[in-house]
Amino acid sequence: MSEQPSFIPRVIGGSAMQKEVAKSYNEVQFDRQEWAKGEREKTEVEEQIISLADEVTSRVLIRFGLNPLTVPLKNIHLIRSGEWKMKAGGVTMLLEQSIYLHETDTLLQFAHVVVHEMLHMKSHGAIEIKPTGATDPGAVRLRYKINEEDPFEVSLVEYRSGMNVKSRPDGRKHFEAFTEAITERLTKTILQELRDREIFQVEQEQTDALVTTESKNRPKIPADEFVVLREEAGVVKGETFVYQKERSVLETLMKKIMEQNPDRFFTIEEVFDLFVKNFITGQMLELGRVIEKTFGAGTYRKLGAYNEDVKGLKVFVDAL
Repeated sequence: MSEQPSFIPRVIGGSAMQKEVAKSYNEVQFDRQEWAKGEREKTEVEEQIISLADEVTSRVLIRFGLNPLTVPLKNIHLIRSGEWKMKAGGVTMLLEQSIYLHETDTLLQFAHVVVHEMLHMKSHGAIEIKPTGATDPGAVRLRYKINEEDPFEVSLVEYRSGMNVKSRPDGRKHFEAFTEAITERLTKTILQELRDREIFQVEQEQTDALVTTESKNRPKIPADEFVVLREEAGVVKGETFVYQKERSVLETLMKKIMEQNPDRFFTIEEVFDLFVKNFITGQMLELGRVIEKTFGAGTYRKLGAYNEDVKGLKVFVDAL
């Protein structure tokens, strides 16, 4: 069994025995990773980037008083392009304790997706025990016995990941837009710090040579939003950071918090740290109190209720 038992520190609901069953399942699942359909071996360079991403994302945990977490290579599944069925470049499965990545053509884009998904995996996570028959997508059904004549079945469902949280008992999701905004904003900061590493030198030089012209051709995209640029047969191709709309709403909200609390916050980054603390540690009271004090009682709950509705969230935040 691994020294690091799992990425899931909390189990919600159920009896003491059911919690022990869930904990045991988490520990087994952390170590037991099956080869996925379409998965390929990682190259030596890809493994180096994964190791680097693991190191820099753990620094975020350490900054907020937590122990570093290591994502083993076996828990990261790199899927060939022909087998990848999702729009996003990666996905983190909390209950499986696995990260699935779409193979990429560039090292900087690979690093971008790896860092983003590792932050998801290392953010505060919790699962909930529900009676058998729970219909939540991705629910895991467990059967155990107190004795031979008395079997029990329960379902494990994802309860919290980052700021994402489900209300009980209806299971409605909250704060997904904020979770993605925080994750990608952190990812962008981390990747800017990694660009000078020798492993990315060639791609970074190509990107630097093309970014001024490409920014003129695509004026709606700021120069610092390009992850990587390359030229193929006279055509410039590249990748940008994602969740721009979610990040824009977060920036607007943080700016308003800073401006209305000048005695406490001197920079946007100080406000952002409150959001990251919530995302990483699961401690939501401090952020909630600041938002309620700034905008009025009930505002924190209303922000969360928009979940993925970025358009509605933007209208609400702009009106605060």
